[in-house]
Amino acid sequence: MGIIQKQGLQNAFITYAGIAIGFISLLYIQPKFLTKEELGLVRVLFSFSALIANIFPMGTASITLRFFPFFKDKEQGHHGYFAFMLLWPIVGYVICASLLFLFKSFIIGQYADQSKLFTVYFNHLFALIFIIGFIGVANTYSFALFKTIFPSILNEIVLRLSYIVVILIYAAGWVTLDGFLYLFMGTYLLQLVMVLIYIYWIDRPALQINKTHFKKQEIRKMLGYGLVLSFSGMANLGLKFIDVIILGKYVSLSKVGVYALAAFIPTVIDAPYYALDKITSPKIGDAWAKNDLSVIKEVYYKSTRYLMLLGGLLFLGINLNIEQLFKLIPNNYSDGINVVLIISLGTLINISTGVNDSIIFNSSKYIYGTYMLLILFVLAVVNNMLFIPRYGIEGAAIATALSAFIYNLLKYLYIWKKFHLQPFDSNALRIVIIIAITWIVFHFIPQANNAMLSIIFKSVMITVFYVGLAALLKVAPEFHSWLPWKMWKK
Repeated sequence: MGIIQKQGLQNAFITYAGIAIGFISLLYIQPKFLTKEELGLVRVLFSFSALIANIFPMGTASITLRFFPFFKDKEQGHHGYFAFMLLWPIVGYVICASLLFLFKSFIIGQYADQSKLFTVYFNHLFALIFIIGFIGVANTYSFALFKTIFPSILNEIVLRLSYIVVILIYAAGWVTLDGFLYLFMGTYLLQLVMVLIYIYWIDRPALQINKTHFKKQEIRKMLGYGLVLSFSGMANLGLKFIDVIILGKYVSLSKVGVYALAAFIPTVIDAPYYALDKITSPKIGDAWAKNDLSVIKEVYYKSTRYLMLLGGLLFLGINLNIEQLFKLIPNNYSDGINVVLIISLGTLINISTGVNDSIIFNSSKYIYGTYMLLILFVLAVVNNMLFIPRYGIEGAAIATALSAFIYNLLKYLYIWKKFHLQPFDSNALRIVIIIAITWIVFHFIPQANNAMLSIIFKSVMITVFYVGLAALLKVAPEFHSWLPWKMWKK
């Protein structure tokens, strides 16, 4: 089993374990022990922080994925690359924190009417931004070493379990809301400390920069690349978080809480993509460094087919059970049902186009990916400001899904034109047919009175039917040996 397949499967398992914990947390524990306003507050704080935390490292993560292969030499401590990776983002943080402080009054003014609680805790952003930003930088360094498992466990499992503990401490009345938010930030600080200890343990990186080696690698070119991609990173995460950030301006934090819960559910569809991208992105970067287009083609074509097939099953499992799922959530969040369907469509489109981000942003044509993202970021802001006042939380979902469709269409067309790679074939059409047939068959099956039993029974039936059709139409022959009846024969 190759490293991509092996670590991809391991990351997928970790990701889904994390999603299972996340589902318990967000669909039961948080609605039960937090008010909708408190849930919305946490989500706005995190979304705001995550967006700026992706800007201030000034492309350090992208620089690492693209240029670290030219520094990689364990005996030489990678020529002090780790030290550079820690120092460069600090410059960006000082700039971003200064701007955030300068525009503090303006930003607070935008949220004063609908999200008063957010304005009270605005200063928490400064610490949370710093911590989340450096988590991303440290994780990327570990990924560049092809060590993806431990950071994934921290991010997907340890962080979510820690948050549950924090919520239960708050629910028990042991801390006030102030203490709850400090503990919430502490979960991220714990993650950062642990990943840094892990990196030192496995790699012993040098903390002194080898200036001679850095000069040979054209440091200005590296920094320029990073600065350009910092804008693309801002736009990319902006597409993910801008809906919540703008929602806080137009609707109450309670409505933001409903949206945050509903928007989390479709993340299960995207999970295989992020699990796979953690290992394919460094591999594709390495392949571009060696100008090995055959490796890139193989990863792109296979990722598109398998992610589309798995994403389709997850899309069906979620949306054909959605009414029963919301019956299990405490304190009535059913206003978010349509949000789930709309965002799920955009998420299915995203996963069905494979690892196209890694192909573009690790290539010499990365600047065009940045252009696409920046244009789309502006479009996403405009769409949210148009749709949210008119349709509320469903308007935010429409803007998010529309942005996902346009962005992935642009990436698909660009890769086809510039690199002559077009991953869709008759198998893709067959997968669409499988999704459509399964939806039609199971949409009209009546629900059982017991919500949990209904979800379990229907999910099993959908999976058996879907996998059976996929095997019958032979859309993924490489995995036929894993089918239950094939395994039984073995």
